[in-house]
Amino acid sequence: MQLVITGFDGSSRTVDLQKAPLSLGRAADNMLAYPDDPALSRYHLCLEHNTEGWTVKDCGSRNGTIVN
Repeated sequence: MQLVITGFDGSSRTVDLQKAPLSLGRAADNMLAYPDDPALSRYHLCLEHNTEGWTVKDCGSRNGTIVN
């Protein structure tokens, strides 16, 4: 399974979802760090895997997390 991330500047990045949990945010210690994206919190969201598939969990971000 793959995740396609589109940045605020229109650029995109495809990430293979193999390792969980997967964190995303501005802070450098996230697995997916986007330090220049003003819409992201330092620790914005986490992707977790369970027996039913992948789950997106908001980490208390200021702007929230929207899926699709």
